[in-house]
Amino acid sequence: MTDTQTRYAQIEKELLAVCFGLERFHDYIYGKKIVVETDHKPLIPIFQKPLNKCPGRLQRMLVQIQKYDIEIVYRPGKELYIADALSRAYDKNDKFLGWSQEIESQVCSVNYVNATPEKIKQLIESTEKDSELKALKEIIQNGWPNNSNKLPATVRPYAQYKSELVIVDGLVFKNDCLVIPREMRNEIIDRIHYSHQGITKCQKIARESVFWPGISNQVKQKIGSCPICLKYSNSQNRELLQPHEIPELPWNKIACDIYEINGQKYLLVVDYYSKYLEIAELRRNATSENVIRHLKTMFASHGVPVTIVSDGGTQFTSQEFKKFAKEWEFDHVTSSPTYAQSNGMAERHIQTFKKIAKKIIEERKDVQMALLQYRNTPVIGNRSPAELLMSRKLRDNLPNCSEKFLPKVVPNNIKKMIVEEQNKQTEYYNRRGAKNLPEIPDNTDVYAQLQPNSLWQPAKVISQTGNRRYSIQTKTGNILTRNRRFLKPFKKTMAKNKPPSSPLVANSDNKTYYIPLDDETNSQTDDTETNSDSEGPETAQAVELNDTSIAESQNGTESDQSVIIVDTSTEADETWSEAEAMPTATITQSGRESKPPSRLQIE
Repeated sequence: MTDTQTRYAQIEKELLAVCFGLERFHDYIYGKKIVVETDHKPLIPIFQKPLNKCPGRLQRMLVQIQKYDIEIVYRPGKELYIADALSRAYDKNDKFLGWSQEIESQVCSVNYVNATPEKIKQLIESTEKDSELKALKEIIQNGWPNNSNKLPATVRPYAQYKSELVIVDGLVFKNDCLVIPREMRNEIIDRIHYSHQGITKCQKIARESVFWPGISNQVKQKIGSCPICLKYSNSQNRELLQPHEIPELPWNKIACDIYEINGQKYLLVVDYYSKYLEIAELRRNATSENVIRHLKTMFASHGVPVTIVSDGGTQFTSQEFKKFAKEWEFDHVTSSPTYAQSNGMAERHIQTFKKIAKKIIEERKDVQMALLQYRNTPVIGNRSPAELLMSRKLRDNLPNCSEKFLPKVVPNNIKKMIVEEQNKQTEYYNRRGAKNLPEIPDNTDVYAQLQPNSLWQPAKVISQTGNRRYSIQTKTGNILTRNRRFLKPFKKTMAKNKPPSSPLVANSDNKTYYIPLDDETNSQTDDTETNSDSEGPETAQAVELNDTSIAESQNGTESDQSVIIVDTSTEADETWSEAEAMPTATITQSGRESKPPSRLQIE
């Protein structure tokens, strides 16, 4: 080997050995189906990848051997008796120059960093100072052990990429992506996020040029903690629908709200069971006193309900209304401010009746007659609201048989029919991208939408006051109540990249877990939100690093095929041979015990 070839990464030396064997025996194998056996397992996926996904030097070698029809298979070194023995008794004067110069020129044109000389010098110096990359470079040149537990803790996250890592002019590359030293990673992430694009696009930008373990999650964390991106981010998706419980009896649970038409305000009350509407004209006097007066009139006609649902308007949250609820003995439930959907029964009927009223007013007809007709319109199982509430139809201006106005008992399955219809609507609603959001602990920094579809503003959660309802404090000191849909936990900015002290923890079941460092995000998906204020070991999601078991290949060769057995054991390989002589059983992710093979010891 030339002086340059001796500095190749181990996987490059292995492929160079394949090239050497094919070139040396060209006269015997050209035009035939050839099986190449190697004891270097990382070489197998290199032949399965697209050519443009391989590191530059390997690309050049693969191009040179494309003229041969070969199949490369893995066979443990202990089974490569002849090649393993001859690799330790090679002729030191026999040098394979081959395509050395072409390979090096190709690598320089493909892999070298397109940056200023000052920046390249800074990258090289930072790489030399980085203890993590320094150890990685040594392992790339000397070869990877079969058991990843033998790797230094800082290098272990790179084990899954060992077939893609090479060294060019003092810099480490994963394929054609530069591995960035730890001290420069924050700067690179800032550059990736310079244009404030979304998570997916920033991750695509990163994958095109740079690499280090966990870069995708760190980009995600950076965007999740960017104040500008949070301020202008889209509203959150809807949560799974939680419909109100349907009461057993009519007028047991009602919803009320105030709406306005042509400058005049009206009070609408609707029954959850029968959908029966009551409308009261408030004119311009929408005070608690006026609302209470009209509600008392309705209660005198239909009875006092058990529960009243309303929004958080001052008419319903005043001390006067609280006193009214206490005296008349009913529960009062308010919906989340700015979230009309939580009082959907009243809001939907306001929308429906406002359309009717506007049309009636424009035609100068009687609104009360339109309301009477609405109460007689069948809504559930051919039963009208009037029939469900009063067990009889109301006489209007349409001619009808007298028998139809006789009282009729409401069937017992009415509630079941209402619930079935409600479940259908809930299922349809949830199909359109609805998902629940995790609860937010107290004293969590969040970004809040004070109004629907408005810009997000920094705030702090004081406490959870109800189902999906939180009391928050804005940056101006105001105390507000908002629905969970309008709150987004704030993820703090990444800490400076520091070398890991002891990121690997082994437990009694022989499994090793990787604990993310301070600069690594603990979220794994775009959909998941986490609380960055939480402290302690529960914030680090353990990721099991299982040793890749080496399965022994039993592939035989057919009688009409030529076989080349390749082995390139060097002094670097012997560095690991002593440790590999005593294989250690490991537990894979599936729970299977895996024992790597011992290398053949030749004295």
